[in-house]
Amino acid sequence: MGIKNIYERFIWFDNQVRAKKYPNATSLAARFEVSLKTAQRDIDFMRDRLLCPLDYDSSQKGYYYDLLKKHPREGSI
Repeated sequence: MGIKNIYERFIWFDNQVRAKKYPNATSLAARFEVSLKTAQRDIDFMRDRLLCPLDYDSSQKGYYYDLLKKHPREGSI
């Protein structure tokens, strides 16, 4: 797998979140035939390194964007 596959996963996950479909690691793993751990690492990377304001909704069993959430590293170098 190359960088293109990772990018495709990020784009798909972002589109699902924006469409309010509440994707999760299981749906990401199934869609791209990757392990559950890889899918969760991708989500963690989006939240922690790309600073996507992802939050988990346990009632929907998936992620959404909390646009009011300020990332703790935002604005720091």
